[in-house]
Amino acid sequence: DLGDNIAIARKISLNITQKAAQEGLVRDLQTVRDVPITILKKSQESDADFDTFCYGFMDNQLILGSSLKYIRQTLMLIDGVAMPQLSNNENFISMNQALGSADLRGYLNVKRLLDVIRNTMPPEGLSPFNRQMATMGIDNIEGVGMTMQLMPERNIQLKSKVLVSIKGEKKGIPALMVPASSPVRPNRMLKKGLASFMTANYDMGTLYDGITKIAWSISGMNPAPMIQGAMMATGGPQGSNPVNFREEFIGQLVKPLTVGVGFEKPYTASDSMKLFMSIGVKDGEVLDKALARIHSTFLAPGQKEMQRELLNSTLYLLPNPFAMMLAAQAGQLSNAQNSFLAMAVVGDQLVFSTDKAVEQTIRDLRRSDIETMATDPMYQYASGYLPEMAGIYFYGNSQISTEKDWVILKEAAKKMAENPNDSDDTMIPLIPFGGSAMMTSLVKEMREIIDFNLLPDFEVVQKYFGPTVGYVSNRDDGIYVEFINLTAPGK
Repeated sequence: DLGDNIAIARKISLNITQKAAQEGLVRDLQTVRDVPITILKKSQESDADFDTFCYGFMDNQLILGSSLKYIRQTLMLIDGVAMPQLSNNENFISMNQALGSADLRGYLNVKRLLDVIRNTMPPEGLSPFNRQMATMGIDNIEGVGMTMQLMPERNIQLKSKVLVSIKGEKKGIPALMVPASSPVRPNRMLKKGLASFMTANYDMGTLYDGITKIAWSISGMNPAPMIQGAMMATGGPQGSNPVNFREEFIGQLVKPLTVGVGFEKPYTASDSMKLFMSIGVKDGEVLDKALARIHSTFLAPGQKEMQRELLNSTLYLLPNPFAMMLAAQAGQLSNAQNSFLAMAVVGDQLVFSTDKAVEQTIRDLRRSDIETMATDPMYQYASGYLPEMAGIYFYGNSQISTEKDWVILKEAAKKMAENPNDSDDTMIPLIPFGGSAMMTSLVKEMREIIDFNLLPDFEVVQKYFGPTVGYVSNRDDGIYVEFINLTAPGK
């Protein structure tokens, strides 16, 4: 509904038509139910019902679409012609009721989408397709709904909801996507001051079994014996049994799976980002023995220096491809030679990160004065908007992540001002950090429009950035996802 802006809209439509003519598009005009519709298509022979851009004005209503066919159907609906409507779809109605009021709403009719795919397939392909959809659990997904609310409550800037509506038993991929709910409590491995973290209550053995079952059903080949066959190389020289991949490795990994991201100052340093992952362990001794044999057989054969002992834990080292990539950007490959990734069984957790971060984790777990995420003021504020139980949950502190980007933007603008004639090849490595190449390119492309040197210090705008929380949970009607963007505390 354009209201009083109809004149402006008509000027915009004229500009669109002129632009289309400049690009060689053909302009056609048809009257549909007394409404003049402008059609822009690639050639005169193009079918207006496919791959076109159509628009027209019905009183103060702007109607546009990519098909004259659907424009015609829309005008028929406006005129009250009786025909099937999405608003009468039972799943669409129940979805709207479940998700509630919204400023923006979207819906994907999965059942209808699958029917469209089936109609384009040859008859001999229908049975395999239907079997695959059943195996993957897609055949009982009714629809996917999404809503967004702007400023729905005090302290909430944006609330986004997604519901994957499933009829009947969850099976296949949907059954594996969302683990059983557990209390929402940050893992003790998460230290105060992180930029973000995600925790998922996956049991890796169950996940492994489900994935191999789906792969077996679709391909007709069971991958589990093939994976175990590869483990034969881990058998000992005296005929000792090889590692049982399912029982001694995957089966020892239990909830929770936690991924955390932090940033240390200076943000422009190549090692500013600190990323780590931890997974719960059922029996640390069993897992460590299996990990040692897999590492020495496949990951670092004959390289004893790639295993390191620290406080009764063994670090299993791997080359760090991320450090090599960043060093190559900066033209300093020699700096990456002593950078490693590492994994280690630490108590009841398997930890994966850089070797230095894993070593620090081993030391930290022996200390009693380490402040965990539970003591972080921003997390304490944001966690009030998380449920008590969830299968997966997320937290992000945009003050930290935005400050990092802000500093890199300013530094890139400063270096660009100092080196205005540098080419693209020499401009990218100015700040050897993973996201800096994109930031430097942004500054370069926008410098005729925006002077990033004029950005104030981040402290001036910090109050406008708050945390984000989100969670995923199983419900009787499907899989539910919610994300909440909050204002900064006290704002």
